[in-house]
Amino acid sequence: MFCHYKIRQAVGSFICPPRAYRLRRALIKTMKKVAIYSRVSSQSQEQEQTIKSQISELREVWKDHQIVGEYLDDGWSGEVLIRPGLDKLRSDAKTGLFEIVSVHSIDRLSRNLYHQGIVVEELKKKGIEVFIKDKPIADSPEGKFLFNVLGAVAEFEKEKILERTRRGRIYKVKTKKILGYIPPYGYDYHKKTPGKEGYFTINRKEAEIVRLIFDLYIQLQSMTRVQKELALRGIRPRKSEKWCRSVVGAVLKNEGYTGTGFYNKRQSIVVENGKRYQRKAKSGTKIRPKSEWLEVRFPKIIDEKVFKVAQEIRLKKFKPFGKSKYFYLLSGLVRCALCGSTFTGSYNGSPKKYTYYRCTDRRKRFPNPQHCRTKHMRADRIEPGVWSTVIEAVTDERILSSHILQLADKTVEGGSSLKERKEELIRQKECLVFKKKRLDDLYFRGLKSIEEYEKQIGEFQAEENGIERELTEIESREKQVICKSLVLQNINYFCNLAKQKVQSFRPAQKQEFLRYLLEEILLDSNTGKTKITGYIPIEKPDFEHLFAQLESTNPVQMRPLSEVQNL
Repeated sequence: MFCHYKIRQAVGSFICPPRAYRLRRALIKTMKKVAIYSRVSSQSQEQEQTIKSQISELREVWKDHQIVGEYLDDGWSGEVLIRPGLDKLRSDAKTGLFEIVSVHSIDRLSRNLYHQGIVVEELKKKGIEVFIKDKPIADSPEGKFLFNVLGAVAEFEKEKILERTRRGRIYKVKTKKILGYIPPYGYDYHKKTPGKEGYFTINRKEAEIVRLIFDLYIQLQSMTRVQKELALRGIRPRKSEKWCRSVVGAVLKNEGYTGTGFYNKRQSIVVENGKRYQRKAKSGTKIRPKSEWLEVRFPKIIDEKVFKVAQEIRLKKFKPFGKSKYFYLLSGLVRCALCGSTFTGSYNGSPKKYTYYRCTDRRKRFPNPQHCRTKHMRADRIEPGVWSTVIEAVTDERILSSHILQLADKTVEGGSSLKERKEELIRQKECLVFKKKRLDDLYFRGLKSIEEYEKQIGEFQAEENGIERELTEIESREKQVICKSLVLQNINYFCNLAKQKVQSFRPAQKQEFLRYLLEEILLDSNTGKTKITGYIPIEKPDFEHLFAQLESTNPVQMRPLSEVQNL
């Protein structure tokens, strides 16, 4: 009887787990995978650790769940949709890395109602919940309405803040002729006190350097030579290690040194500069009409006559960005094979007039000694050679076909190795799933503490995330396998079209044509060897569009990624 009771008790305890075991199991089932997103719109907010406070509060909210990632955008405007942190979050959402995205408030996600809708709808389609700490919103018609209202309020609030700040600054400048901000080089700013308004005073040490910069520029008439002279004298700017041309230019253009500067002189505008990421929606500026400028007073450092002479020299030597006095066919394409720096155009007027390409290592390294000892290369030696090589390639069907077939064979070979790697990753992922189940079982039985469990499950999750990212990359690369027959049937047409067009190209058209087709030209000017890396359009509409653009007056657009294959 006693033995029978003991056996039943033992079997009963095995069939019905203890309460702590059941609680742990219930906890695991209710734990959610959470991603935290946070953003601040200015560098000052970043320095004040505003973003850290957001993260800290969100961590506290989700302390009983598994936080699989924290995505941050420091100093990015809420008007901009394309941000590094947000892009990473949206990319990881495709892999099923998390179930919930948590933000501190709706305006951290975006201050644009349309952009908010895009991101939230994209996440919901993937089954991901968006949690807003300040005002949690239910997934209901009322919740959707509240979400839209909050988004509109965030957008309205931003516009009101900007408008009030701008009106306040304009009023202060109009009435008091001063505006407190980070002082220009040469000045100190004393903040407003109960008995006195804020004001500027001359920083004696910096003011002497400002006068020296103007004197050197009038004497040498070159910002680069002024930069070199300051470096040789061991003079440093306020924050960085060395002077650069842009900082020297900013000092020379600052009319505030004559005693009178201007506020509201420039207006922010949206510009397309080809960059994927821009911290602000309006990343460019333009000059406002002079009637809108507002006068700001500074203590005088530079005499008006000295400032005027410096401006005359500067305007005389000024050259719009992207334009050169002399034409360089390969501008922007040539790189040094020895150090990787760019080659830029240069002119030598004596004893014979020649244009050259030379490595920029010496300029970038100054005042430190230059590393690269490559020679200059005369333009009339490299340009004809590169042009004839490219034209021979794009007008000879055999050359292009050979390159295309080699590329296709490499892609197929790569495809088989990708397939093997993909299978290996899937096996690793299945093994991880087994390890996680085993860890859960050990935790349920009380053989693992909560600290050990969280540490190991975090390691497994990080490894799984890496596998998921690599699998996603492999899948995208598998789609790039070239179909030989589809590509080769267009090569003959492309070569015949090139033969008809290139002979009549003007120099500017030649330059645009090369910039479209070539990625880079690696030049070793000591040996004269050159390696050209470029692209071939592989679809009929692509190169028809290219030649049509070259014949128009508009600049040739950049290559869309789908149009070309790398050789």
